[in-house]
Amino acid sequence: MVNAQTGLAPDYAEFNGAPSGSGHQEFRFDAWRVISNIAVDFQWWKANGWAVEESRRLLTFFRAQGIANYGNQFNLTGSSLSGDHSPGLVSMNALAALALPAPEGQDFVQELWNLTPPSGRYRYYDGMLYFLALLHASGRFVPYGI
Repeated sequence: MVNAQTGLAPDYAEFNGAPSGSGHQEFRFDAWRVISNIAVDFQWWKANGWAVEESRRLLTFFRAQGIANYGNQFNLTGSSLSGDHSPGLVSMNALAALALPAPEGQDFVQELWNLTPPSGRYRYYDGMLYFLALLHASGRFVPYGI
């Protein structure tokens, strides 16, 4: 379940969508992948108009934080828990932008193209999200076998 105003999802959730897990009720690292799941599902199947609304809500929130410097962790109502600007989250937000008309999401996709490939301590997680976003945004991440 995402927050109706911010679009932020909890890090861990129960099957009914309720936040769960000690220290994981907020928007943190695992929640970044929720953005990707929604965006990829929409891009491949276009079966759920809610994905467009959710992408717009989420990117409106991040745009208000400052597109080039938003943090990477928040409580679900939008209060910042960290000032770190992470390539993994930038990458996932670029995927959300693909569910919107180009003028609405272009700046988020441009931020993906502007990224330097992740290195250092968090290179594995940030790097994998970055790589998957590049594949998807370039049209190379496609459903095979259908």
